[in-house]
Amino acid sequence: MSDSQPVLACDLGALSAEERLRRAGLAARVPARFRGVRETSDGFAARLDEDAQVIQEALDWILLERRCCPFLGLELRFEPSGPVWLRFGGGPGVKGFLAAAGFKAS
Repeated sequence: MSDSQPVLACDLGALSAEERLRRAGLAARVPARFRGVRETSDGFAARLDEDAQVIQEALDWILLERRCCPFLGLELRFEPSGPVWLRFGGGPGVKGFLAAAGFKAS
């Protein structure tokens, strides 16, 4: 493996105990509000409820995920006059990592 490729492993030690609890709660609540998941070329995109609280929690979740899983590409996308999408993706192996973690198209 090249030194430039990130390791596909989450480091929960990058978060404080309080942040790990917050992340766990968000990781349970936010996906429960997904309105569909589609496969993308490098991962998955989940359609979110257009509720301000759901969007804020999704943003909070990806800010924590960014710190403990730096190999993930994360995006919160607002379509013009359309849905809000939460995208998870990345380089080689990331899509398989996400599928093993439970992401699947619905």
